[in-house]
Amino acid sequence: MVEAHADLLDKDWRTGQMGVYQHDNGRWYCRGLIKGERYHALCPGATSESKAKSIEDGIRFKIRNRQLGLIEQKAEIITLGEIMNCYIKYRKQRLEDWTNGCI
Repeated sequence: MVEAHADLLDKDWRTGQMGVYQHDNGRWYCRGLIKGERYHALCPGATSESKAKSIEDGIRFKIRNRQLGLIEQKAEIITLGEIMNCYIKYRKQRLEDWTNGCI
């Protein structure tokens, strides 16, 4: 497994430069380090390296603005009740599928 991802551990990662790469699944990702914050993200909609780099620039811009306090980082608060409702809905659907022979 280490051999398969050895190309991901290049100089750019250690020096703090961001970089883009195409995964085996065909999707483009960017990764790096900005002011001590390690980072890895999908470049949505990228079909080439140049498009992935332009998307990376936008992602980098958002991270730097958040670090400077120009953009608030909003944490989504999920209550236990909301989690329970989602789980109950999921289990009911799975039970219906099982009783109808869909599984």
